[in-house]
Amino acid sequence: MGAGKTHEAIETVASVTIASVQYQPTDRPIEDRFSITVSPDGSRLILGVYDGHGGSDTAEHISNILPPALLTCPPEEHIRIFEATDKALLDAFQNDHAPFRSRSKEWLHNAKIFRSGCTALVLDIDVPGMVAHYANAGDCRALVCEAQVSEDPGLIRIQQTVDLNAKSQLEQQRLKREHPNEDELVVSGRLFGKLMSTRGFGDGYYKLPRGINGWKHKKYVDILSSLDKEQGKVPLNAQYNSYFYGYHTPPYLVATPDTGVMNLNRDSFIVCGSDGLYDLVTSEDVAQTVRQGICDKVGNLAVHLLGIGFVLRDGNRNSFLTITSGQHRSRSNSAMEAVTASRKPSKGAVVFDLMGTCTDWKSSIVASLERQPRTNVDLPSLAAAWRSGFFNEIHRRFERGEPQEDIDITHRRVLDRLLEEAGVSLIVWDEEVRQSLVNSWHNQTAWSDSIAGIELLKEDHFVYAPLLPPFASRPEPVHCCAV
Repeated sequence: MGAGKTHEAIETVASVTIASVQYQPTDRPIEDRFSITVSPDGSRLILGVYDGHGGSDTAEHISNILPPALLTCPPEEHIRIFEATDKALLDAFQNDHAPFRSRSKEWLHNAKIFRSGCTALVLDIDVPGMVAHYANAGDCRALVCEAQVSEDPGLIRIQQTVDLNAKSQLEQQRLKREHPNEDELVVSGRLFGKLMSTRGFGDGYYKLPRGINGWKHKKYVDILSSLDKEQGKVPLNAQYNSYFYGYHTPPYLVATPDTGVMNLNRDSFIVCGSDGLYDLVTSEDVAQTVRQGICDKVGNLAVHLLGIGFVLRDGNRNSFLTITSGQHRSRSNSAMEAVTASRKPSKGAVVFDLMGTCTDWKSSIVASLERQPRTNVDLPSLAAAWRSGFFNEIHRRFERGEPQEDIDITHRRVLDRLLEEAGVSLIVWDEEVRQSLVNSWHNQTAWSDSIAGIELLKEDHFVYAPLLPPFASRPEPVHCCAV
């Protein structure tokens, strides 16, 4: 499916008009999902936004099974239903791969759902009572605001949920309470330096039991990584020590939602959005935009919010629902990808890292690996694990406040560890071979259009392009190309 608007509709559910739009700026499949579910008597309306990652399998599955399950119980049972739904995914996967048991016919489906992940934000709306019960497992956000402008036009009263991810102080404190004496859980704002989510469904890598000396977890990661190979990804089992160096007391990611109540009136509206929206605009920006759209009587508030002029970064996703309570009208914009736009730059400085931006580091390193004595090691996977392991090392030093070391030392230590894990001894790849591989990071092939692109940037900007971020420095400057 190509980039652009992929869905736009208006429907009426339980006397509520819901407008929706989907937008995808890239050729990648949309991983987010949304749901609209109503009780048989029309008194409860359940709206959900599911921010998927690592594939759409989890978001697709949860968006289909969670809302009907919630409808069977009162809102006070939201936490139990969320946790039971996620436990069912864990149990299905473990049962499929238990010793002395045959795998079920659904084993591949179960594994895909458990491997990818999604956050979930659900609003359980009491339509006649004008009350919205929310359950938020992740960093989607719901806000409630009044459509009418108050006596002070600059004052916007907003009720909103709390974002819960690895950057959240609340989540970091929770992780410390639940995993005492484990100091390196959050590295550079991500769980184990890898995952932004700390709450959600799926993401089985971070929920499975460890077993004695970690053998059980490694076995499960091998199974899940076999699915990554089918998609052409670098499997996590090839980077196991880099990403699971501190995996001792799982689960580290939970589906327990934060719950609460938002009181509505006939002049209020609700916006539910994924982090892709709120990474780029504030709640106040969104509230003002929707409020203005209501005043202007636009036909579809979702489309209005999409096209009002937000200039969003390429590749970001955002999903949001907008509901206006006035006259029981509602608008929803769900699973919507970020709007991408360009603006003519003003004079200024452009700062970026050369590696990856201007140089094809992976092809350069793989070519260097291929020139060495042959082994049974998957060289592209080794290159990817080497790079990710290197950055995890420098991030951990940075987080601990330790001085940075020469990057050659870090590269060598990570390489030695990976080769030891792969069974490649110093007899096979000796000291000279390993040092030549470390030196290969000093000379990388530029992308075909890199130099021309930098020259164009220099027409309007001063360009500063260091080889690596400041915390990964060498004693002397390293240059890839002149800027």
